[in-house]
Amino acid sequence: MFSFFSQDKAAHTRAQWERFQAGGEPDDVRPLILESWKRCRALGTPQAIPQPRALSRAAFSDVQTQEATLIEVAAPILERVYESVKTFQCFLNLANASGICLRTWTGAGKVTNTVEPGTIISEKSSGTAGMPLCLHTREPVIVYGPEHYRRELHEIVCVSSPILDEGRRLLGGITISCHISLFHPWSFTFLREAAISISEQLRLRKAIAMSDMLGEAFPDGILVIDESGSITRMNGRAQAMLNLAAGRQPMNIADIFPETDWLAALRSHKPFANRELRGVTEARADGQPGSRFNLSFTPTDSGALVTMKTTSEMYTYAARTAGIQASYHFSDIKCASTLMRRTVDLAKRYAESDFTVLITGESGTGKELFAQAIHNASGRAHEPFVVVNCGALPRDLVQSELFGYVEGAFTGARKQGSPGKFELAHKGTIFLDEIGEMDPGAQVSLLRFLQNGEVTRLGGKTVRKVNVRVLAATNRNLREAIAENRFREDLFHRLNIFPLSIPPLRERKEDIMELAYFFMERLASRTPGLKKRYFTSEAAAELERRIWPGNVRELEHSMERLMYTAEGEMLQVTDLGMSGISPELAAGYAQSVSDNEEKRLLVELLEKCNGNVAQVAALCDRGKTSLYAKLNEYGIIPKKYKKLHLK
Repeated sequence: MFSFFSQDKAAHTRAQWERFQAGGEPDDVRPLILESWKRCRALGTPQAIPQPRALSRAAFSDVQTQEATLIEVAAPILERVYESVKTFQCFLNLANASGICLRTWTGAGKVTNTVEPGTIISEKSSGTAGMPLCLHTREPVIVYGPEHYRRELHEIVCVSSPILDEGRRLLGGITISCHISLFHPWSFTFLREAAISISEQLRLRKAIAMSDMLGEAFPDGILVIDESGSITRMNGRAQAMLNLAAGRQPMNIADIFPETDWLAALRSHKPFANRELRGVTEARADGQPGSRFNLSFTPTDSGALVTMKTTSEMYTYAARTAGIQASYHFSDIKCASTLMRRTVDLAKRYAESDFTVLITGESGTGKELFAQAIHNASGRAHEPFVVVNCGALPRDLVQSELFGYVEGAFTGARKQGSPGKFELAHKGTIFLDEIGEMDPGAQVSLLRFLQNGEVTRLGGKTVRKVNVRVLAATNRNLREAIAENRFREDLFHRLNIFPLSIPPLRERKEDIMELAYFFMERLASRTPGLKKRYFTSEAAAELERRIWPGNVRELEHSMERLMYTAEGEMLQVTDLGMSGISPELAAGYAQSVSDNEEKRLLVELLEKCNGNVAQVAALCDRGKTSLYAKLNEYGIIPKKYKKLHLK
């Protein structure tokens, strides 16, 4: 057989070893070997072969459990290696990163394998040898005959290679050992390639495990299908959504979602997103429609990846991302007046129920703030809060916006259709602001929904059950609207189960100063350079004396304006400017004697009240109908005095 070292080289190395053992300094030994000899001497490694140090049975069982993946991957590869080298009377050892022998492959030969599974292989116990050196250096090594620290191993050649992960972290090592006379240098390359193969298999396993872990952590259901539509993989979320027994999955995606031609989709190689389909699960094995899902289809080279959400999850997500969030709580309602405190207490009691609330009050009193607070204090606080401005919905689109539509329902409709606001608010709250402006046709549909909790999309036939709490608000007098046939009386009674009237600011003057300071402090805290300001007693009294037709919203805007325009830390009466309406202006209307004077005062009041006739009527102590007649007589159009408020 070919010898890695010549006999002369072997004799020379043995002489160097004897010099070292006698206390001398070798002058011709590989640095790798000499450094190991020195470590062995420092460790007190014995020359005689001691009883190998081994773990207890229980401790080794724990190690085997911890290294189960390494053993499972390496064992088949090393079995094949051993079959190739056993004719050379070699033996193999597999160890973990700590040098604990996990498996051995050995047979009869010139040398005996003294290492058993559970043995700790180290320089202290085994001296300079292949396994300890490869674990120490993390590099493949050969230790030839006399290079071993212990004399008993001088007839053996050890070829060892570490097992490393992709980050060169040590996972373990493997060794081939045989008698010097049977050694062939190809074993070095052979073993190194085996170690690389084990490392690659471990890396692949880790990648698959990571993929599975990510798939299980993913909130959506995931299906992997091949070119025929057969399901090859599915995460646990999909299995739960489809109500499938553990370890069982259907043969083909068409078995679950028969409404789609999956073969055509796979052939077209065109992706689609959020297609709403009914699924047939094991719970509905009779083939009847099951749960609704939103599926997204992403083609791959060998099939496709299908992700799925329940339709209710999609609605919740859409409502939370596209809708208005309920960010206000009852603690955000600042008040000092007894009247307002009673209103807040009543709203808190309403929040505990699930009935419809009709919130009435003048513009700017905070109706939406109360709606959000009721939602956040209810059992639906963690569900969607969807706001619909009924006055801003175009008449021809109000039905589709509220109740949704199916594909082809009208020109311009989305291909997959669209859910309406009620579906998006499922399990949560829908706030119908400016309900008094709702189109009569939509009033009929809303009444039907309040009666049975069901919606049918425009152009569709499927009836969907929706669980929604309805809060509505208006600044109109709905009883007058009923008398004028502009609002349905039966709808009013359905909405007015829990009435909540928000008092105007002029009826709770105790709140004016608390709100004024709150708005100024909030602006100062958000705006660098703005300082907190204070009112003189005269200015505070004047602020409370004035009438605020725009209510809290007008007061807020006035305080913001003062923070930027007033000079000095103390605010004077002169700083207030045109904020609010003086009582004299309102009283002056009643005292006006000429038509010109009355017309001038009405125009001034409309300008102050932003064109709101109801507020002007309240300030003038006059009926709204008679006031409209007077405005018509003078040719005054209230809409001209509406101003756009920007924040």
